[in-house]
Amino acid sequence: MTGNAPLTAAKSAAELTALPNNKTGTLLTTIGHIFCAIVGAGVLGLPSALAWWGWIGGPILITVFFVVSLWTSLMLADVYRVGDKEYGRFYRAVYGILGKGWGRFSWVLQLINLILFTLAYTITGSIAMSTTAKKLGSPFNKQWQLVLVLGALEVALSQIPNLEECWWVSAIGAICSLTYCVIAFVLGCIYAHNGEGTVSGREGNSQTDKALSMMSALGSIAFAYTFSLVLLEIQDTLRQPPNAVKTMKKAINISVTGAFGFYLTIACTGYASLGDGVPGEVLNGFPDAPNWLMVIANLAIAVHMITAIQLFGQPIFHTCENVLLSFKAKRAKKMKRSASAASTVSKTSDGKLDANGNLAHLPSLPPCYECPHPHPENLDDVEAASADSSDDTGAHLKHQYDRAHLPWIQRFIIRTSYIAFTCIIGIVMPFFSPFIGLAGSLIFWPLCVLLPCLMYTKVYRPTGLKLHAIKGVNALMGVVAVAALIGSSRDLVVSWSSGFTLFQ
Repeated sequence: MTGNAPLTAAKSAAELTALPNNKTGTLLTTIGHIFCAIVGAGVLGLPSALAWWGWIGGPILITVFFVVSLWTSLMLADVYRVGDKEYGRFYRAVYGILGKGWGRFSWVLQLINLILFTLAYTITGSIAMSTTAKKLGSPFNKQWQLVLVLGALEVALSQIPNLEECWWVSAIGAICSLTYCVIAFVLGCIYAHNGEGTVSGREGNSQTDKALSMMSALGSIAFAYTFSLVLLEIQDTLRQPPNAVKTMKKAINISVTGAFGFYLTIACTGYASLGDGVPGEVLNGFPDAPNWLMVIANLAIAVHMITAIQLFGQPIFHTCENVLLSFKAKRAKKMKRSASAASTVSKTSDGKLDANGNLAHLPSLPPCYECPHPHPENLDDVEAASADSSDDTGAHLKHQYDRAHLPWIQRFIIRTSYIAFTCIIGIVMPFFSPFIGLAGSLIFWPLCVLLPCLMYTKVYRPTGLKLHAIKGVNALMGVVAVAALIGSSRDLVVSWSSGFTLFQ
């Protein structure tokens, strides 16, 4: 750890004196943020996941993931403050508590998570747009066509410089998310009297197919619970006093439990309504539902996906741009050193100097390098500044680095290129369930279980039964993640190779 002695149970973060601040977050706003972060597109895949496990295994698994997510989220809340240091970002907490190696590991995983989420949301949004077009009788209803439409919208939205300037995008997404989730909930309750579903669950083409599909379903359930990455950011919005850790724990208990009730109800009513034939995206399975209602639901999904792609894409854009800025800074410094060395040689060898004292035959540095916000020499400096937010020099360095924007044309090329990449994947592999299963299997265990457990253990040094429980849960969810990865990867390959025709 970075200079902090381990805390003890008698001196937990919740019991420390609150550090006063001027923030405006309250218990109520925090509950709303967490609930909106949890409830999203993942809920639409839960009925299908439950169908593979049946009436006993499905609800038990959803409950197990809830208990694990609740526990690790509470651990994460406890490491928000270590001594007098507060970590308002997940990556900074990992870097500061576990060290540079784990920090880099979490950074890579978060980047993978963001990429997979934008891909999954591109696919989900295009499916919803295609369904809406078909419901309205439009001939322009092919999924690949609507991926391009979605991509064009994203190119326009991506020109918003940063997240701070697109808060309204998040607000629209939250409203749309709740809209289609409530519609799925209501439709499930209305048609639940069908009494479909079995104890053993959906049958596969063979025992192997059944087993692998059950493993893939684990990834879909995990995807619905991958919200831990934003908890520290949400906690950092809380006003103190009262103690932010105490407030956050209350908010986590209320919002995560409420979301679990929502999840379990939608999964069970969806399966009871549609049985083993429930589609990967449950709203596509209600043919008797009013046409206007389905149009509203799918429009809400499409708009939410468009906004969500922007929210998950902005950190990717920011990362790519910072890498390019760092490269430019290194190259500028190297050129200045070369010019300085050449100038020294020139002075000792009677070389010709211009009026400014530079070698006459050497070109001057491009104006773009004379940046009013100096860049650090490499990304290590940025990471160190990010990890130690209490260091005024580091914070200033990070602030300067973040504000050094690239020229507009370079930002346009980077952002448009990434959106083009997601559109190509969305056209080539437009499969909802396999992609969310893959995202859940890759992200849930390392970021939502492993790292929170490791940080909590490093800070609080639990012993006895609690330590064994943490290790046991960690190992169990690691095995589940591997199984889900195998099943989801196979599901993606099968979906792509079984009768899929491009541009149909």
